[in-house]
Amino acid sequence: MSSRTSNNLRPGVYAPILTPYKDEGTGAIDLEAFSRSVARLARADVGMIIAGTLGEGPLLDQEERTSLAKCAKSTLESLNLEDQIPLIIGVMGASVRECVAQSKAAAEAGANAVYVADSLFPGAHG
Repeated sequence: MSSRTSNNLRPGVYAPILTPYKDEGTGAIDLEAFSRSVARLARADVGMIIAGTLGEGPLLDQEERTSLAKCAKSTLESLNLEDQIPLIIGVMGASVRECVAQSKAAAEAGANAVYVADSLFPGAHG
């Protein structure tokens, strides 16, 4: 994982951010619109949850998750809020190995924390 020091999660409001798509039929993520959402929430002092389970999160591939995390971190840095606004990235996969890989990628992209969704595999709790 990254050797950077991560700020701790803090009490407060954390909002899930929807992943906007370009209206061109390609399924491409609209990073400009996503960045505007990040900036709006950051200015309101709201922590962020990216690629969550209540929306498109389960449908994103690793490259898309990483792209969203990097975009959010870059937006926070441009606002000088990267140390104040925590980023949580949703992690979900069909194996522990996949979830660990996604967690490492999230940390490298600037996430402060991840949450692993286990509801995708009912009955898999042993």
